[in-house]
Amino acid sequence: NTASSLSPKCETQSLNLGAKLAISDNATLSLGYTWTQYGDATVPSLATLTKSNKQNFGARVGFKF
Repeated sequence: NTASSLSPKCETQSLNLGAKLAISDNATLSLGYTWTQYGDATVPSLATLTKSNKQNFGARVGFKF
């Protein structure tokens, strides 16, 4: 579980969800979500990280011409 101070994380588990919706004949809306949990990691002489996670959200509107 020893990690680098430039990348203080070990194992990861992720959950990804996405959807694409037709708003009209020429427009779409895309949505995305990612939840990531990191394993415990120790950076020697600096820190110990436990139960850290992150969440990402995204949206995009597309048009056809």
